[in-house]
Amino acid sequence: MKTIALISLLFLTVSVQAQETSKTVKMSLTSRVRYEDSNQKDLVNRTSFFSIRLRPQFSYEVSPTVKVLLEPQYAKILGQQGFVPSGAGANSLTETSGNSSYVGDPLTVRQGSLEVELAPQWTLVFGRQALAYGDQLMIAPSDSGVYGRSFDAIKLRWASEVWSVDLLQAQIVELTAVNSANGGNKELSGLYVTGSPSESIKALDLYAFYLADNRDPGTAPVDANRPFGWGTYGSRIVTDFSAWGIKGEVAQNYGQANTSTFAENKDNGMIDAEIWTRWGEAQGSRLGSEVFQAGAFWKDLYPTSFVPLGRADVVGRRNLTGAAIHYSQVVNDRWSGDLDLFYFTRTKTDALLVNNSGTTPFGSAISDARDVGSEIDLTAKYKWDQNVTVSVGVAFFQAGSYIKDTAGDTRSPHYGYVALDAKY
Repeated sequence: MKTIALISLLFLTVSVQAQETSKTVKMSLTSRVRYEDSNQKDLVNRTSFFSIRLRPQFSYEVSPTVKVLLEPQYAKILGQQGFVPSGAGANSLTETSGNSSYVGDPLTVRQGSLEVELAPQWTLVFGRQALAYGDQLMIAPSDSGVYGRSFDAIKLRWASEVWSVDLLQAQIVELTAVNSANGGNKELSGLYVTGSPSESIKALDLYAFYLADNRDPGTAPVDANRPFGWGTYGSRIVTDFSAWGIKGEVAQNYGQANTSTFAENKDNGMIDAEIWTRWGEAQGSRLGSEVFQAGAFWKDLYPTSFVPLGRADVVGRRNLTGAAIHYSQVVNDRWSGDLDLFYFTRTKTDALLVNNSGTTPFGSAISDARDVGSEIDLTAKYKWDQNVTVSVGVAFFQAGSYIKDTAGDTRSPHYGYVALDAKY
């Protein structure tokens, strides 16, 4: 992939030097102020806070074939304290590429990239990017959180009226920029093909991603099993026949990781499928039925959270089997609402359940129970004007036998929020 990146960068440099300046600047702004109250992170301790996020975006058209994108971000939990290192021992390296929980600096660059049209249908994007594919179950900007996620990446795209193909490489950790003795890097490579071959087939996708961690085993965070690599390949389809449709995604992990069980490529697949129907005035009513299952050793890449498995955000996809009912209603041109019901079980009773961070907050006690719990989500949106939307949401998770056994109590989490979003 580095050879591809170097060749692409050579074409990019030549293309930029050959352009005449047009100097067209476009500006936009997205902002969000949100209050939230929850105890979903560890199921016990309650958190309650306001946060603010401002994203001014500047798009500079150097020429008809060269564009520069800059999107700074100011994101902060109001009143949140920061750590001021008092010495070398207080410092630690933190991944920023691909990290949706980076709180090191409230003022960052969410996106900063150079886009060049290399030839008709061919474009190259180089720099920091908020990558999002499909339903964002594999790669997502994770905007539901306070900070969001973006990647330091190079992306080569071929696009026609029906199909597009992305070939990308994202640098998650770059160590050889300092000294090659530090070991290799951590890199995400990917291929994503998507198209809409007919009016009723809105998306038909094929993809493959590979995450290689070639860092020295002694490099922090220390991992004696490095180097290792693993990936995910899969497909996705979305149909819309006006009154009804289906949406489905199937994926499989492959490769090796720091677990002998994973190397056997067993119990590490995933499936998510929904069938839905629409009716009423302007088809403003929608009802969907969803089922999902992931193996006991399924591994996530960089997915979105918060919504796909419930806004209470208690469970992750690994070793999870469940079903959901989704109902949405557009009341008028200002009001709309959603109701989501979830039921969760364990795929295998001899394997742990984890949350989105890959850890388990459910305690260490052993349980052979399959029932994890159920959840109800309610949200309402009010369109204040063309640019401003106010939303309110609550989510309640009812603990099942597995959580009661392992956590030692019912631990039924909740999540609630009030948000104001503005786009200009």
